[in-house]
Amino acid sequence: MPFGPTVLLPGTAEQARGRPSSPRVSDTRPAHPPSGPPVSPHPARPVHTTPKLASHNPIQYGETVRLTKSTDIALRIAMRLAVLDDRGDAPTTREVAGAVQVPYTHAAKVVSRLQHLGVVEARRGRNGGLSLTRAGRTGSLGHLVRELEGVGDVVGCEDEPPCPLRAACRLRGALRTAQEAFFASLDPLSVEDLVGTPTGPLLLSLSPRPEG
Repeated sequence: MPFGPTVLLPGTAEQARGRPSSPRVSDTRPAHPPSGPPVSPHPARPVHTTPKLASHNPIQYGETVRLTKSTDIALRIAMRLAVLDDRGDAPTTREVAGAVQVPYTHAAKVVSRLQHLGVVEARRGRNGGLSLTRAGRTGSLGHLVRELEGVGDVVGCEDEPPCPLRAACRLRGALRTAQEAFFASLDPLSVEDLVGTPTGPLLLSLSPRPEG
């Protein structure tokens, strides 16, 4: 007979009641531990980290309202002509394109657009060339940019496929208001204002570069 009180091992009480005993860590340890560094009997606590979400959105949110390339070229050409007019120079389209470093074909299309808007005048002949009109020099910069940019949404509401919210979207209206505020901030300015120091001397220092 055993001496002393009877000691029930883990799981014995459950077995006595007809319940299956749950496996214990000590029951599942191998009789001969595998070779290698010792394993701590206390399991390591899991480290909870926040997973990094992969972005599949091609929109670059660092960029805000961005003018089209043709508007950018048009403003550069207008500024270059403004300072050359002060010296009595009338450059050709190719010379202006080389100075502001844009392809001639792009510059020719932009100059044609500026002529249509009454901003640039082109004279033919030996002493011909481009010059800025008075309206192009002193007119509202905001008005000019509106004409060059055209009417459209900041985002592609009508792209393919069109946005399903476009019929009743408050965001669309808010963005239009923000776009108009951007244009309105340019209304008090003119091309003449843009060519003051230090920009004017820099524009005069530009030398036409041949297309390579």
